[in-house]
Parts: sequence; C-alpha cells; structure tokens
Amino acid sequence: MDHHEHHQQDMADRGEHLEGAAHGAGHDRHAGHSVAAFRDKFWLTLALTIPVVLLSHDIQEWFGYSVPMFPAYQYAAAILGTVIFLYGGMVFIRGAQGELTDRKPGVPSTRWPSCCPTPPSG
Repeated sequence: MDHHEHHQQDMADRGEHLEGAAHGAGHDRHAGHSVAAFRDKFWLTLALTIPVVLLSHDIQEWFGYSVPMFPAYQYAAAILGTVIFLYGGMVFIRGAQGELTDRKPGVPSTRWPSCCPTPPSG
C-alpha cells in the first residue's frame, strides 16, 4: 500500500468512526454543551473572582487600600472561592469522573486537579 492509498484508507476509517458516533453508536461527551453556556459560565466566574482578589490582604497591602469591615469579612473570600469552584469547576470534575470510569482519560481528567486544592503536607 503506497502513501496515497494509506491516506485514503485512514480518511475512510475516520469517516466511518464519525458516522457511527453521529448515529448513536458512540456516546457524545459534549452533548448538551454549547459555546454560549461555557462563555456565560466564564464571565460569571470572572466577575465573582474580582471581589475575591479585592478582599485579599496582600492585594490590599500592595495597593494601599482597605476594604471596610462587614460581618463575616474573614470568610467572604473563601465563600466566594467555593462558589467559583463549584460553579466553574464542576464541569471538569464531572467530565473527569466519566472519563476515569470509562478508563478513557481526556482533557477533563487532566484539568480537574488544577481545580482542586492540594491537601496540606504535614
């Protein structure tokens, strides 16, 4: 089989794989996902990140400002960070869970650890 025939066979194999997935032979992991949904999720998590940064003691020191004290001030950044994690990161954790269950790791499997904090070392 020369290079041209090999390339044509490879393209035919790929076409059969895509056709099978389109007709339900495979499970589409991106079903129900849309660019608009991810974009909206990104902008909301970015907006929620701004108060977390502004509440940071180091940032306040560096830029010479202080946020007025309010009830639960010391917990506000942690609460907002948890909301950001749950809202923005769960898609990666769910994707990784499915991939690892199927023993077919992909992008979510490699991204979810970056969403999860590392346990403290003793």
